[in-house]
Amino acid sequence: MGLEKLLTHFLERLYGLEHVVLLLPKEPLVIKFEITSMENAYLYLSSTRSSVTNGLEEHITIKGNGITDVINGTSKLTDLIYHENIEVIGSLRNILLIESIFYLSHDKEMRKIG
Repeated sequence: MGLEKLLTHFLERLYGLEHVVLLLPKEPLVIKFEITSMENAYLYLSSTRSSVTNGLEEHITIKGNGITDVINGTSKLTDLIYHENIEVIGSLRNILLIESIFYLSHDKEMRKIG
């Protein structure tokens, strides 16, 4: 599954989970996911609107092979950072916020498999 499609699927899951939607920031937060220099996508998150987008100035950059595990909620962002599977650039506050959002909106089917 492509990165943009995976993020779109994540947003569909997210908006079915009211307890997680409450965590979305009022001010927009842009996350750049970069698997390779040629394969990347941007996720725009806010309490009023969220979407998969292109080329905005990001607040957080996530690089590496563990990105799909984070998006599916099968692995915690900080665990992957600790094990050096991914590199994250951004403030600790934003990193912990998106870790919570992704982990709490996990794909139940993916968590069973993983």
